Parts: sequence; structure tokens; C-alpha cells
Amino acid sequence: MGLPKKLTEKQILFADLIVENEGKMTAKDCAIQAGYDEDSAHVTASNLQNENKYPLVVGRINELRLEKEKGLPELTSKQRKFGDLMATEEGRLTAEQCAIQAGYSEKSAYSKASQLQNPKLYPEVVRYIGIRRSEMRKKYDITFEGHVAELARIRDEARQNKAWTASGNMEVSRGKVAGFYDKQLQSVHFHKHENSSQEEIDKRVAEALKYYQPFLDKDAEIVKDELSSSPKVEESSSDHQT
Repeated sequence: MGLPKKLTEKQILFADLIVENEGKMTAKDCAIQAGYDEDSAHVTASNLQNENKYPLVVGRINELRLEKEKGLPELTSKQRKFGDLMATEEGRLTAEQCAIQAGYSEKSAYSKASQLQNPKLYPEVVRYIGIRRSEMRKKYDITFEGHVAELARIRDEARQNKAWTASGNMEVSRGKVAGFYDKQLQSVHFHKHENSSQEEIDKRVAEALKYYQPFLDKDAEIVKDELSSSPKVEESSSDHQT
């Protein structure tokens, strides 16, 4: 039957996703987003990157990568490695150490590192460092939605394994991320109940805690005591009026 002579829409989308999301998505996730079956996505992704099986797909991936690299500054191998290290080892290596690992002399590494970060002397190196740092931020970006979703996934796995304490702790953690247990943020998260009295809000919280009680035990970190005592600590100004 021979090899295909034309890319399918799924293959084109897969190749585009692979290049656009390098370092941010796995090949399996790219395959799923491209429309391939989730159960076989891992194998499909592997096959699509096999030049012997899908040379057109691999060819498109390589072409897209070249186009992407055209937008990057032209640097020497040492400069590029220095820029990569400055981005990937930020907070772990000093600029001087990055220069040494990039191949510059230890004797002049400190001054060289300083020069390479000077936009007047090496504007292209500085621009490259900025690009790489931006890529790293996107790669390891944490969002409120993503963090809460990940905690929910861990909670659900714990439930399936009947690890009730872990499951309860994950649910409490989700609440903390959302700010439900932070008294300073309660007004934000209960804004839709702004016309409710403190007693009504406390009742809703108590009902929520009662609902999740089967997943919690005495060792779980919950805020039952804090919430139950909050009306005594946080009295409205009207309560003090005679």
C-alpha cells in the first residue's frame, strides 16, 4: 500500500501542537487534542514521530521547528548555552557559574557574565535570555484553575483507593487555595451571599463540613474550630450598638 502522500488534518494539527507546546505538553496530550483516541494516544503519538512510519509528519515537525528557530537571535554556541543556563538554572546557579558551565574561562567568567547581560554590549544575548525565561515561565506556569483541578484529581484518586484521610486533606487544600478558610477573603468568596446574615453563612459552612466529614478523621487538618468560633471573634459593629 506504501506510505501516505498527504497529511491528514489530525496529523497536521498534531505536528503543530508538538512544536507550539514543546516543554508544556506531552506528545500523548498533543495526540489527544489533535483528535486521536485517548486510549491509544500514547502509541499513536510515538508512531507519528517515527520517520519510517510517518515521514510527512516528522518532516512537518522539523520544518515548523526551523521556522520557530528563525525568530531566535543568532548566537555562538557558548552564548546560547549561557542563555539557556540563565533561564533553566535561575535561582540555582549564579551568572558567573552559568558562564563557566557554558565554556568561558573561570578567570574571566564573572566579567563575561556581566557583559553578556548588558544590552548595550550583547543585545541579542539579552533578548535570547528573555525569550528562554518566558518559555520557562509558560512551561511551569501555575494557575488557580489548574492548581485546584490537580488537587481534585489527587483527591479523586485517593477516594478510589479508599484513602479517606488523604482525600479529605486534598479537599481542604482546595478550599484553602480558593480562600474559603482565610477570614480576610471570606467577603470575596461569599459575595454572592452578601445579603445573607452571618448566621446563614455559618450554617452553610457547617453543612459543607458535615458533608465532607466521612472523608476526614481526627488527624486531618480542618478548620472546624476556627469557623465555629468565628462569630465570637468577628462580630459586626451593629452587635455592639445598644
